[in-house]
Amino acid sequence: MRLEVDEENDKSIIHVNGRVDATTAPQLENQLNTLLDGNHTRLIIDFNNVDYLSSAGMRVLLAMTKRVQGFEGGKIVLHSLHDDVMEIIKMAGFEQILKIAPGEKEAREYFK
Repeated sequence: MRLEVDEENDKSIIHVNGRVDATTAPQLENQLNTLLDGNHTRLIIDFNNVDYLSSAGMRVLLAMTKRVQGFEGGKIVLHSLHDDVMEIIKMAGFEQILKIAPGEKEAREYFK
């Protein structure tokens, strides 16, 4: 998995490339924790290039969603999830917990 972070005004955009599984989930968790520790609390996570999300990856997303709620104005939104990844999230019932936008434009509008 490869992560790229772009800073844009008051938002951090995290581009995730590859599988988010038990091996790579800690890398994503470390990156998100680093951003939150640096007061970057408005996060857009681009899942366009993610073809697999394991339970370990979902655990990271849930933990970070919970953590960001402790910051005033803190939000996380995921976008551009492939059908297979979205199906995994729906099977776990996490679509009610995670904020998911269909695309980048809609993800950005979540912060207005």
